[in-house]
Amino acid sequence: MRILFLSSGYFGIYQHFENCILSALKQEGHYCRFLSVYQSLGPSFPSFQSKVKHFQPDLVLTLNGFVLSEEVSSWLATKNIHRAVWMTEDPYYLDLSKPIIHRYEDVFTIDSAALSLYKEWEHRSVHLLPLGTDPHLLDAAVEEETSGTDLCLVGFPYPDRISLITALLQDTDYTIAVAGGMWRELLKEEQHGGKLTIYDWISPKKASTLYKKSKIILNTHRPADLDANQNSLHIQGRSINNRTFDVALCGGFQLISDMPDLRTYYTEEEMISFTTYDELLSLIHFYMKEDVARTHIACAAQKTTQARDTFLQRIRQLLQALSINKTAHSFLSCKHQGRLLP
Repeated sequence: MRILFLSSGYFGIYQHFENCILSALKQEGHYCRFLSVYQSLGPSFPSFQSKVKHFQPDLVLTLNGFVLSEEVSSWLATKNIHRAVWMTEDPYYLDLSKPIIHRYEDVFTIDSAALSLYKEWEHRSVHLLPLGTDPHLLDAAVEEETSGTDLCLVGFPYPDRISLITALLQDTDYTIAVAGGMWRELLKEEQHGGKLTIYDWISPKKASTLYKKSKIILNTHRPADLDANQNSLHIQGRSINNRTFDVALCGGFQLISDMPDLRTYYTEEEMISFTTYDELLSLIHFYMKEDVARTHIACAAQKTTQARDTFLQRIRQLLQALSINKTAHSFLSCKHQGRLLP
C-alpha cells in the first residue's frame, strides 16, 4: 500500500512517535512518504495537490489531525484517497477534535473515554489504539553521565506533579530526579541539599537511561481540569499514558496513578498503582527496600510489553482495523493499480 504520512505539526516527543510509525510502516512492506507541516500546508494547496498526484497514495495518515483542513480533506475524498487519524492527545483536546473527526474515515484514539464520545458524535468508524513503545529503547546504551537515583519522574510539571515532588522532598530523604520542560523554573536544586536533580526535556533514549538507573519511577497522568486543556466537557481520561509502556519496556519499576483501564493492560502482578499520596508514600517506603520484588514485577511487565505493545504491533493493528469494513476499505484487499489522478 502507498501511504502518505503527514506530520502532526508537534515537536519534541512527536518527532520520535512519527519516526517510529514511519519505520513500522516500512517494516510492514508499505511504500511511504512523509510530509512535514510546511510541505503539507504550504507554500500552497496546489503544491500539496501536486505532491499527492505524483505519489498517488492509497491512504493519508496523520496524528491528531489538525493539519488537514476541510478543503484538503474534501479534495482527497474526491480522489478516493482514504483518510485516517490517530488522536494521540485524547481526551485533553476534545474541543478541537470534535469539529474535525468527520474529515477522516477512520479515527483511532488512545483513550476509551474519547472513544465513547466519538461514537456519540456519530462517527461510524472509531477504534481504540494506545500509542506504542520503541523496542530500540530496550537495547539503548546506558549513558554513564546520568546518575542513579531513588525516585524519578519524567514529564511536564503539571501542578499536581509539582505538589507531589515538593511533598516527597519534604517528607523523605530519597534522592529524586525530574525531567521535562519548565521544571527548573518551578523548583531549585540548590534548595534541597543534593536530593534533587533536574533535567530539561530529554530524548526517549536518555529517558530510558534514567528509567534503568532509578529504583522507582513515578508515573502520574495529566489532569482533566488543566487550564491548558481544550476539554470544556471535563472528560476524565480512562486509559494509561504512553510512558507506561516505555518504562515497562526498559525494565523499570513504576508506581502508576490508578486509571480505570489500567487492568486492561497490566495485572497487579505486573504493575503497582496508587490513588492517594499517603498510599504512594507507603508503597515507596516498602518497595525501596524490596529489590527482588521490584525486579520481579518489572520483569513481568517488560515481558508483556515486549510481546504486545511495540509501535510495529500497533501499526499492524491499525492497518488491520482499516480493513474490517470491506465496503468502506476495499482498497486494502487489492494491490495498487497505478491509477492516475487528474
